[in-house]
Amino acid sequence: MQDLKKISKLLFNTFITNDTAIAVQTESGYKTVETDVTPETIEYMLRGKASIAAYQQATYKNTLRWICFDFDCVSEERLSELFETVVRPFLQNLTDICIPFIAEFSGRRGFHVWIILDRMVSKQDGFALLSAIHAKCIPYMEDPESLYHLDRFPATGSGHNKYGKAVKIPMSYHRRGLYAQMLSPDRDYQILPATVLDDAFIDIQTAILEGYQNANYDNLQKFLHIESFTERLITIS
Repeated sequence: MQDLKKISKLLFNTFITNDTAIAVQTESGYKTVETDVTPETIEYMLRGKASIAAYQQATYKNTLRWICFDFDCVSEERLSELFETVVRPFLQNLTDICIPFIAEFSGRRGFHVWIILDRMVSKQDGFALLSAIHAKCIPYMEDPESLYHLDRFPATGSGHNKYGKAVKIPMSYHRRGLYAQMLSPDRDYQILPATVLDDAFIDIQTAILEGYQNANYDNLQKFLHIESFTERLITIS
């Protein structure tokens, strides 16, 4: 297995907004751990076949840098149906209007679609963006809950809390023996039997992260006609 420092740093830079706390999977579920979160934290997760979830908001600041759609299929047997009838069209719609995304198979029966922004925005702005993308890009189904359940991050634009919600990051290890994995459009979003961190798997995950360009929030706001609640946006260096 190749050195994991590069992919660990890429995962950290892409998904970790709050570097003061993470949620760690235990026998009884995910537990909040207040700690300095660093690329070495991610490397430890990879080497130890662990699973961690990143909190969406900066501590007590109600600001965020990514939004996420979490599709959870009603059964593993219908996973392909979920992808072909809902997730793939969603990804194509995002592609058609030039919204960059990272698609991920969560390791069992679901998919995450992440949109990483080029700056911190308020929770209100993030929720407005998420809602606009949902309305424009997710295919309509008369009874979607017969096939899948959708969690959205953030779930609301209001409320104040310490961290916000957490989402399991890509390459976390599922207890059923598979790594969560980002899916490459160049490979037609093929799901690999990722039971080990071999070089081929790491290379694919690395290429996806290196090729991702953060979504320009200003452009999305104008294109989707979103009213901004943020008086001052903080550009991420």
